[in-house]
Amino acid sequence: MEKRNNLTNFLEKFLLLIFWGTALLSIFLIYLIFRGEYAVENTYLAIINRIIRTAIFLYIIYLLRKLLISIKQNNPFKKENVVKFRSIGYLILGLGLYNTIINFPNASGSLLIGTPYGGIEMGLLNYLILGCLALVMSEVFKQAYEIKKENELTI
Repeated sequence: MEKRNNLTNFLEKFLLLIFWGTALLSIFLIYLIFRGEYAVENTYLAIINRIIRTAIFLYIIYLLRKLLISIKQNNPFKKENVVKFRSIGYLILGLGLYNTIINFPNASGSLLIGTPYGGIEMGLLNYLILGCLALVMSEVFKQAYEIKKENELTI
């Protein structure tokens, strides 16, 4: 029990560090783009792109922290956590799709699919796997919630 609390405490603090580190780094990158010190074709498009990606990522981190807090309170199998896992899964898949669309014309490195007009990078597979994993976890938590609800009704 104590080891789990230590791990959840560590993960909660780690996610908080990632949250604020990402927020500050993104603000700094937006500042550099705006000042012209970061080479981009379209300044405003790059800023909007950075804001969208950061907002999605920060919301995923926020949901993960909320999940950890409910686990820490010994109440992981509740309907809200099913919704959080499902949201995380869809957000990760959406972020992967968004990155693929935005990076298609300038795809570089290892390509899953390449054409003369652009390509789909191998990194899309990471988004697909993690998104599907989160969706599977939402189904597992949904079944656990339903079993817990049944057991609470049983005398």
